[in-house]
Amino acid sequence: MFYHRRDLKPIEHEGYHYWIKSHGRGSKKYLVCKDRKGASRCKATAIMDSQGVITLRRTHDCIKDPDCILIYEFEEAIRAEIERDPHRYSRIIYDIVAMKYPRASILRPFIAVKRKMKIWRTKSVPPLPQSLDDYVNLFNKQPWNEKYASYAGGTITVTSIRGLGRSTSVVFADINYLRSLNIKNFHLDATFKVCPRRPQVLQLLTLMGRIDDTPIPIAWILMGSKNVGAYVAVLRWFKNIGAPHWIPETFTIDFEQALSSAILLTYPNTRIIRCFFHYCQCLTKYMNKCMGRREFRKLQNWPRGVLFFRKIMGLALLPATEITRAFEALLINTDEDIRCYFSKLITYYRRWWIQRVGPGKFSVYPYNNRTNNAIEAYHRVLGVRMSVHPSIWQFTEKLRQLQQLTQNQVLALNEGLSVTSPTFQSNLQSDIISRAWEMYDHDLLDNLKFLTAISHVLKAIGRKYLISCCQDLDIFRNVLTFDDIVHRFNIPRLFVLDEPIQIEGENMVLCVCM
Repeated sequence: MFYHRRDLKPIEHEGYHYWIKSHGRGSKKYLVCKDRKGASRCKATAIMDSQGVITLRRTHDCIKDPDCILIYEFEEAIRAEIERDPHRYSRIIYDIVAMKYPRASILRPFIAVKRKMKIWRTKSVPPLPQSLDDYVNLFNKQPWNEKYASYAGGTITVTSIRGLGRSTSVVFADINYLRSLNIKNFHLDATFKVCPRRPQVLQLLTLMGRIDDTPIPIAWILMGSKNVGAYVAVLRWFKNIGAPHWIPETFTIDFEQALSSAILLTYPNTRIIRCFFHYCQCLTKYMNKCMGRREFRKLQNWPRGVLFFRKIMGLALLPATEITRAFEALLINTDEDIRCYFSKLITYYRRWWIQRVGPGKFSVYPYNNRTNNAIEAYHRVLGVRMSVHPSIWQFTEKLRQLQQLTQNQVLALNEGLSVTSPTFQSNLQSDIISRAWEMYDHDLLDNLKFLTAISHVLKAIGRKYLISCCQDLDIFRNVLTFDDIVHRFNIPRLFVLDEPIQIEGENMVLCVCM
């Protein structure tokens, strides 16, 4: 039996190095020169007895190599690093090991070991699957299941789900972990950038749950189709197998019709919240399309136009039953020049959002968790961790690591620790909107006054704030609103008046922005 150089360290004797070729009687070992297949084609042989004494049988034709053992250890360190993390770039692995073996890296540059590294990597990962079903079969076989399924907190299950139209989806989740969670509010959104190139899939769907009011990713789904049948099959897996004890109260999603239909078919008693950010983004994109980006940016120099555009956005913050009435009242109480300037937007909003989509679908009143921004940000993190379109096994390894991190976050929340840090402005805006809703419910603000107040809170166009705290909302109970103040005093830029202005017997400090 000939022992490959990767299986046994070279044997050194008098400056020469040998491989074990075979074993003989009485613990004898027959040796051949390490350079037998090298440049010199050395034919030297030797015998090692049971005491470790080496007797040369044929003399060497090669030159002694004092760095042979060092080079061997260097290559072994590279191989061990590849086996530990076969999905890291070869050059990065080489550079990390080279820092520990500077002399060996001089004698063995990257180009000299590149081919070996490719061979070692091939033996450390499964073959590329041709389909999602092939992928699941490979994942569930040893030794790959042990390599990719186990993590410190449990075991990931990879399940193939067949939907209508022969579409296939694959769910990544720790079932025991799912069953330990009692979640009422969920977020669902998909991305394509981190999907593997092979096998071909259309999107990665991420399921987040709110635990102590903190959005935490709890499962991931690779989907080969985006129709209603595919979504229903995935959601029914969670309902019947993954977490049958869940009774969802809300799902926050974008405006994808197939996904919302599937949710209502699976969980008919749940409330679907369409992302308020996506709603505002649609309006902004429409204006960009109609006007062009350059002209749209100029709008921030027209305060009355900015405030009207923000009022249109703010309609989604009203109750669904009031949106149509508030929209028509807003148009009646808006100057003719503004209505003319925004005529296309007004027509688009009436035909698409009110008549086609329906206020009941885009109203986010009175929900504090009204956006999918957390899951959008998480997908950007996935892009950094996984890179764009990674291999399927690199993707799997990263999800295994993310599952561990996710469970650690939940354990931290259970200990009463915070794992996220919302920005001050985000918290402030949420508090002001909640206060505006409270005033609206107590008839302190009507539809028009509510929209006027909200137009000074939302960030669209310029992202400048008029209202700095919840108490500033009280001034909108006056007949003379901030719109009137802007028009009457012709205020050109953001400033604060230190002297209070008397309005109908009340004092207020004025803070106005363009």
